[in-house]
Amino acid sequence: MVQASEEWVWMGVVLLITTLRYVSRILQMGVPRNLQVEDLVMGVVVVFYILLTVFLVQVDKYGTNGIPPSQFDTLDKATIPDRIKGSKMVIAVEQFWLVVVWGCKCCLLLLYSTMTAGLWQNRIVKVIGGICAFSFLLIEILFFAVWCRPFSAYWSVPPKSVQCSVYTNHVIIVLAFNVTTDLLIMAIPLPLLIRAKLSLSKKLTLCAVFSLGAFVILCSILSKYYSISQPYGIKWLDWYVREAATAVIVSNIPQTWTLFRRLFNWKSFLAHSSYNRSQNKYPSRLDSSTIHLSRFRGDKSAVRSTIDRSESGEHINREQPLEIWAHRQFHVTNEVDEARRSESLSHSSASLEFDTGGVENGPVKTTVTIVGDHGGYLLVNTMDDRTVPAVDKGIEPQEPYKSGFEKQAKDITQETESAESPGAQPDKAEYVKGHPVIRNGADVSRFIVSVRDDGDSALTFRSIVLGSAFTALSSVITMLYTFKPTQMQVSAIFLQLLVYLVGQAWALFTPRPDRCRWKWLRHMLEFLNSGQPFGIKEHVVASLIASSGNNGLSGVEVYAVERLFYNISVSATTAVLGTFSISLCGFVLAGILRPLIVYPAEMVYWSTLPQVVLYQNLHFDQRANRARLIKFGWALGLAAVWEIFPAYIIPWLGGFSIFCLASMDAPRHIRTVFSKVFGGASSNEGLGLLNFGFDWQYIQSSYLSLPLKQQLNSWIGYVIFYPVMLGLYYGNTWSAKSFPFMSTSLFNGNGTQFSTTSIINDKGTIDYDKLNEVGIPHLTSSTVWGYLTQNLAIGALITHVLIFYGKDMYTAWKQARSRTQPDPHFQAMLKYKEVPMWWYLALFVLAFFAGLIVNIKGETTLPAWGYLIALLLGAFIAPFSCVLYGLYGTGVATNQLSKMVAGAVHPGRPLANLYFASWSHQVILLSVNLANWLKVGQYTKIPHRIMFATQIYGTLLGAGLNYAVMTTIVSNQRDILLNPIGNRVWSGSIVQSLNSQAITWALARDVYGANGRYLIVPLGLLIGLALPVVHWCLNRVFPRMRSWPLNTAIIAAFAGQQYYGNTSWIWSSIAVGVFSQVWLRRRLPRIYNQYNYLIGAALDGGSQIVIFILSFAVFGASGREHPFPTWWGNPVGNPDHCF
Repeated sequence: MVQASEEWVWMGVVLLITTLRYVSRILQMGVPRNLQVEDLVMGVVVVFYILLTVFLVQVDKYGTNGIPPSQFDTLDKATIPDRIKGSKMVIAVEQFWLVVVWGCKCCLLLLYSTMTAGLWQNRIVKVIGGICAFSFLLIEILFFAVWCRPFSAYWSVPPKSVQCSVYTNHVIIVLAFNVTTDLLIMAIPLPLLIRAKLSLSKKLTLCAVFSLGAFVILCSILSKYYSISQPYGIKWLDWYVREAATAVIVSNIPQTWTLFRRLFNWKSFLAHSSYNRSQNKYPSRLDSSTIHLSRFRGDKSAVRSTIDRSESGEHINREQPLEIWAHRQFHVTNEVDEARRSESLSHSSASLEFDTGGVENGPVKTTVTIVGDHGGYLLVNTMDDRTVPAVDKGIEPQEPYKSGFEKQAKDITQETESAESPGAQPDKAEYVKGHPVIRNGADVSRFIVSVRDDGDSALTFRSIVLGSAFTALSSVITMLYTFKPTQMQVSAIFLQLLVYLVGQAWALFTPRPDRCRWKWLRHMLEFLNSGQPFGIKEHVVASLIASSGNNGLSGVEVYAVERLFYNISVSATTAVLGTFSISLCGFVLAGILRPLIVYPAEMVYWSTLPQVVLYQNLHFDQRANRARLIKFGWALGLAAVWEIFPAYIIPWLGGFSIFCLASMDAPRHIRTVFSKVFGGASSNEGLGLLNFGFDWQYIQSSYLSLPLKQQLNSWIGYVIFYPVMLGLYYGNTWSAKSFPFMSTSLFNGNGTQFSTTSIINDKGTIDYDKLNEVGIPHLTSSTVWGYLTQNLAIGALITHVLIFYGKDMYTAWKQARSRTQPDPHFQAMLKYKEVPMWWYLALFVLAFFAGLIVNIKGETTLPAWGYLIALLLGAFIAPFSCVLYGLYGTGVATNQLSKMVAGAVHPGRPLANLYFASWSHQVILLSVNLANWLKVGQYTKIPHRIMFATQIYGTLLGAGLNYAVMTTIVSNQRDILLNPIGNRVWSGSIVQSLNSQAITWALARDVYGANGRYLIVPLGLLIGLALPVVHWCLNRVFPRMRSWPLNTAIIAAFAGQQYYGNTSWIWSSIAVGVFSQVWLRRRLPRIYNQYNYLIGAALDGGSQIVIFILSFAVFGASGREHPFPTWWGNPVGNPDHCF
C-alpha cells in the first residue's frame, strides 16, 4: 500500500486542484448558481474519490480473499472474518474507482460539448459519450451478473474462483474500455487544435494541456499490469490511488485557466479576445476565457462576427499571416464568368479564365474565382482542365460534359440511386465546404481520375522488357509456391511499385541519347529508352503484362493433378492448345461487351482505383504532388513496420476480441460457445462477432475504395450471416452438431472425415460399390449455407441486372456505338483506334477450336458436348458478373456453381469436372480481369490496340512459364508431392486439395440431387432468381424504397461468404468502410479526394512488401521456418485467446 504520507499528499493535491477549479469557474460564471452540469458532476466525483481513498486504507488493514491456491491449506482461520470484510470493501472500492474514472470522462465530454457547440464535431462528442456510457453499463453488468456467480462468492474465503478474488477478466475488460475511451476523448480536441490558426507556442501549450490524458492512460496500464502480473499482491492498491488522483487532476486543470490568467495577467489565447465583449455571440458559459474550437478553425459564423463591418472589406487578421501557395504566370483573357451562386455569398464574386498554354505542364484552362469574402480559400487544379473550387459554398464546376440529371443528391440513399445505372448521365456535383463529394462513377471521372494525356509512348522496348521480366518473376514465384508448404502470391500493388522503381532506375542510370555524338548510337539508345523519362503509359503497360502472367494458372494446375494422381502426361499439343484456349476464352467475351462493361462512367471497378490514383500521382505534376507523395511514403513505411507485429511478433493483433479475453478462465463449455461466436483469428475458428483484426493484409484498401452502396448491402448480408449460421448449428440442421462448426471437408455420418481416395478406382472415376459401402458424405451446416447463398446470389444477380439495369445497358450500348458516351475518359480515348470486333471474334474462333481439339484428341475425359456446356455456362454468367463488378467493385462467387453443374452432367468423373470448371469459370474470371484492366487503360489513356496485344502477350507468356516450372517440379518431386505430409521444402497440399474437390463434386448428383439431403443448394438458383422480382414489386408498392440502394445479389453473397477461413477482419473492414465512406467522404471531401485512394495503395504496398520478405525470411518459403517465440501475444492456440 502507498505510504500514508503519499496517500494524503495525493488527497491534498486533488482537493487543491478541485478548489482552484471552482474558484476559476465562479470567476468565469459570475455567481455560484451559474455553475454548469460538469461542475456538479466533478463535485460528486471528488466525494467518491475521498471514499475510495478511505476504503483502500481499510482494505489494506483487513486483507482480502486474494489468496494463492497453494496457500489455501495453510490459511489462518482467525483471519477469515477480516478477509471477508476486506473483500466486501474491495467491491465498494471497485465501484468507487469506476465512478471516479468514468465521472472524469463525463466532465471532459461535457467540456468538449461546450467547446464544439455549433460544430459538426459536436456529434462526435455525443457518439463518444454514448460509447463511454455503454462501456460503463457493460462493465457493471459483467461484474454483477457474469464474472462471479453467485454474487456472494466475491467475498468467500477461500475463493471459489479466480474471478471472484483477483478479478482477472474484469480487469482486462476495464483496461480495454478505459484506454479506448480515453484515446477517443483525447482525439476530439487535438486534430482541431493542430489545425488551429494560432502561433506555434500557443498551439503547443493547448495541445499539451489537452494531452494530459496520456498520463491517465499510462497510470491505467500500469495499474492493470500489476493487477494481472501480481494478482495476489497489494501493489494494485497503490496504483488505484495514483490513477484515480491523476484522472481527477487532469480533468480539473483545463478549467483553472481563468484563475491563472487573471492572477498572472496572461493574454487570452483567442485570436479575437474582444469577441464576447463586442458581439455577445454566445451565452455566459462561453465567455472569452473558454476555448471555442470554431474560432481556431476559421468557422464562418465565428470569424464574420469578429469583423467590424465598418472596416474595409479587405480586413486581414494580423495573427493569421497570408501564405503564398504557388507561383503561376497567366495570360489574362477578357472572358469573365459569374461562377458563383449569388445567394451563397454576402459579397460580390467573379471568375477570370486564364489561358496557360505556355505553362510547363502543357495547356491548362483554369478558372480562378475571386471572392470578396473573409475566410475563403483558393485552390487551382493544375492537372487538367477541370476547376475544383475550394471556397465554402455554392460553386458549380465547369462541367466537362452536360449533365443528364437535374436533381441534386441530398443524402446517401439519393446519391446511390443514380449511381446504379451504366448508361445514366451524371448528375450535378454536390459540394461540402467547396469540395466535391464522390458519390458515383461520374464524380470519379470528374474529380478523382485526371483526363490528362501527355501523348507519351506506351509500347516501348523498356515497357516490354520490364513487363516480361516481372511476368517471369510473378509467374515463377506463384507456380513455385504452389508446391511449397507456405503459399505466396505477388500482388498487383507490389508489382506496380517494383516496376516503378526499376523503371526510374532505368531512366536515371542509363546514358542520355542527346549526349551521344554518334547518330547510329543515339538512335539505338532512343530505341532502348536509355536515359529517357519513365512515363505513366510505360508503367501501366509493364504492370499490365506482369499482372496478366497468372491468368492461365488454372489450366496448368489441372495438368499437375492429371500428372500426379491419374498418371496422365499430357502431350505438348494438348498443353499448348489447352493453355491457349483456357487462357483466352474469357478475353473475347469482355472485349465484345466493352461498350457495356468498360466505357460507361459508372463502370468504375472500384477496387483498382488506388492503383490508378497511384499511377497518376507518381507521374503527373510531381512537384505539385510532392506533399501527397511524401505522405504516401510515410504511410507505406509505417504500414510496413506495423505489419511485422500482427503478422509475426504479435498475432493477437490479428484478432482482438474482448469476449475471447474475458472467457480465458471460463469453463470449457462456455469457452467453446464463445469461440464459435466471437473467435475468428484462426481459420474456421468461429464467426468473429465483434472481433477486430488489425492486420492490413486481410483488410486491404478495398474497403477504402468500395462505394457505400456496396458496403451497405454487404453489411445487411453480415446481419443475416451471424444469426443464420448460429441457428443452423445449434438447431442441429442437417445434423450439424455431429460435425465441426466450420469446415469445408466431407464427413462420414459418425463425424469422422470422409476419405475421397477410398472411392476412386484405377481409371480415376468413382467406384459406386465402394461409395455404397461408406455412404454418401455429409457437409457441415456452414458449408451448406455458404453454397446455398452463392447460388442465391447468382440467381439474384441475373434477375437484378435484367430488371434494374436492362434499359441503361441498352442506352450505354447505343452511346458507345454512336461514340456519344458522355464519360470524359471515353471521349478522350476516341482519338485512338479501336480494336475491331473481328479481332476478338477471330481470337475466339482460335481459342474455341483449340479447346475442341484438346477435348476430342486429348486425355481430358471431357466430351465435346461437355466442353460446349462449360463455355455456354461461363459465357452466360460472365456479362452479369462484369456489370456487378464494374458498378460495385465486387463480384459473386461462381466457382462452386461451375463444379456443381460439372458434377451433375458428368457424374463420377473428377478429371472431367476439373476441365469443365477450368473452362466455364475461367471465362467468367478472365472476363472480369480483362474488363478491369481495360478500365485502367481507359483511365490512363493506353491505346486500345496496345491493351489488346499486351494482355494476350502477358497471359500466354505467364502460362508458358507456369507450365515449364510445373513440369520440372512434378517430374523431379513426384513422390514428395503425393505424400500427404510432404517435407519442409515441398508440399502437394494445393493439388491434393484440388483433386479432393474434384472427387467431391463428382458426387454432386448424389449429394445435391432430388434424392440428396442437400437439394436446397441447387434450388437456391431458382429462389435467387425470384429475389429481385420481390424487390421490384416492393418498389412498386412502396415508392419510397426506390431510393434505397438495395442489391439482393450482394446481400445474398455476403450472407454466407465467410462460411470458412479467417473472420476477424470483418468488423475491421466495417469500421474502415464507415470511416472512409460514411464520415470522411461526406465530412472532409478534400482529404478524401486527395488521400483516400492514395493512402490505401500505400497501406497495401507496405503490408505486401513485408509479407513478401517475411515469407522468405521466417515463414518457411526459403525452406526453413523461424517462428517467433511463444508468449501471450503469440499463443500456441488461437491468436485471439478463444478456445
